[in-house]
Amino acid sequence: MERLVFGTWQFALKNSSKAHMYRVVSYALERGIQWFDTAFVYGGGNQERLLGDFPQSKVITKIPAREKPMVFALPLEQYYSPEYIQELCEQSILRLKRPADILLLHNWADEWNDHPELFQCMLDLKQQGKCGNIGISLPDTYQGRVIPFPFDWVMAPLNDHANWIQKNYHALCPETQICIRSLFDRGAAIPEDRLQRIERIRTADFADKVVIGMTREATVDEDIQIFKGATKNEKYQVDRR
Repeated sequence: MERLVFGTWQFALKNSSKAHMYRVVSYALERGIQWFDTAFVYGGGNQERLLGDFPQSKVITKIPAREKPMVFALPLEQYYSPEYIQELCEQSILRLKRPADILLLHNWADEWNDHPELFQCMLDLKQQGKCGNIGISLPDTYQGRVIPFPFDWVMAPLNDHANWIQKNYHALCPETQICIRSLFDRGAAIPEDRLQRIERIRTADFADKVVIGMTREATVDEDIQIFKGATKNEKYQVDRR
């Protein structure tokens, strides 16, 4: 179950109660899911606090930009600064009661490919022990250049409206791992047919991890059945050597 990641964003979307969230997360852990995806802003911080009560969980969390990047996302300080990133990282640590296993910048703009200081800021946090791994999360509309920095992780959407990562993953730094999200366009395009859902998930065979939103025990069981025994496409390994 290393590839399957429990997405917590939909808990806030469905206004789930604390008791319900605890029950479903507990069930997922019992069934073997280890990884959970959240963000500083999910549920006003409640999703991070939730996972803070499950120390056995492995957590991916994301730091949002001060504001959503526009078409020309400069000056950089308007969106991210070392002080801002450090502050939100430390708040996440307090909520999670430990450093995140993977810490991502929630937004990325093409212009920032020319700003190595943003990568260096994240690298400093990793070297300080304030997170396990570092990376970025690409917006749904990203159509920019290939990210030049050796981030540990790049998270990206993959659906009918967003397939940049599928076209460009082979050009990323070889040591960068890939996490896919939004396979079902944030829940807006979930096929009713189970086989069609399986085929959609298979489009992410090249990815190291796949985030699927889950809010019910039945969803947890179904996603586990789909991923059980699955391995990454070997062609992915060959393409990136």
